[in-house]
Amino acid sequence: MQQTAEQLFSLISAYLLKSAGDTTAIPPLSESELEDLYKLSQRHDLAHLAGAALYERGLLPKGAAVSEKFQHAQVVALYRYTKLEQERQRICQTFETAGIAYVPLKGTIIRQYYPQPHLRTSCDIDILVHREDLARATEALTEKLGYKGDGGELHYHDVSLFSPSGIHLELHFTIENDWEPIDRLLSKVWDYCTPVAEGKFEHRQSPEFFMFHQIAHMVSHFLNGGCGIRPLLDLQILRQKMPFDDPSVQALCDACDIGVFYGHAKALSDAWFNHQPHDDITRQMEAYILYGGVYGTLENTVAIKQRQKGGRFSFIMYRIFMPYHQLKVKYPVLVKHKWLYPIMTVRRWFALLTPASRKRAKQELKHSASQSDEKAQSVDQLLRHLGLN
Repeated sequence: MQQTAEQLFSLISAYLLKSAGDTTAIPPLSESELEDLYKLSQRHDLAHLAGAALYERGLLPKGAAVSEKFQHAQVVALYRYTKLEQERQRICQTFETAGIAYVPLKGTIIRQYYPQPHLRTSCDIDILVHREDLARATEALTEKLGYKGDGGELHYHDVSLFSPSGIHLELHFTIENDWEPIDRLLSKVWDYCTPVAEGKFEHRQSPEFFMFHQIAHMVSHFLNGGCGIRPLLDLQILRQKMPFDDPSVQALCDACDIGVFYGHAKALSDAWFNHQPHDDITRQMEAYILYGGVYGTLENTVAIKQRQKGGRFSFIMYRIFMPYHQLKVKYPVLVKHKWLYPIMTVRRWFALLTPASRKRAKQELKHSASQSDEKAQSVDQLLRHLGLN
């Protein structure tokens, strides 16, 4: 996988981050190498970028099955972006008409720094509204645009809504990520937001807070099994193309105990996409991320959670009895009636009796029981190096 990963990084950096007159040599790849490259890039939702880079360099053999896969990925990426962008504009117009303040998050902002916006793919739309506006925003989307919920409870920081055409909207009422060190600043997001223009309800985060949010989000995914390659690519592109004050970002990260992680994330991003050398820590991060894919692996997640909770038994108890601060988000009645915690816990158990939930629980227990000491020590060492212990 290492050689394939290096080919992928070289292709993407040459395609996206090239300077004028760049003549970086990309050697021809065999059909089997192209197949391996496709599998890895597809796993990290980057096949469209790899395909575009290969096509630009004339490295996709005509008529080959793997070439068609790369070309298909490019078409799908463009189609996804077009649908998402059309729907995003409808959502924003609805909020403007209703007078609801909102903040576009993550990919919506990042993609403007890519050479073409469709090159930065997203699976959904992320928008933040004030908690007190959540019901009104949901009602506006339901009545005006025909959105429907997913039939479930509130998620920790958002509600899931779906357009008639199937576009997924994560309507955030907070950007907190259930980790106290970063939540103490993420909870103040609106203090760092300003309207895009007088009389407009769309707000934007300051560049420095936006960067901090990306790092905090990366940490959240990292602590849940892996973050994938794309956040590191986003980081490199933002550092090169978005004006911001890095010492201020570093200060925000330091204040939330993720400053060490930020430094190592920049080093890994430079190693992958800016021709800088690796060190021992970036190599450990690389192995963890490449193995994890876009959303991480359940094995990584269990390893991290077991370490955080103090062992297998504590992890299992944590999964059975959701902490109050998490359960009150799913069941807001607990905010005023904490005594209902046992009842809501039982209600949650019944809600988890779906085939998918049972399957995941079974897999978690399997990974927990089979977790090797070597894996636990490896995860523990990596987290300590990254300042996340």
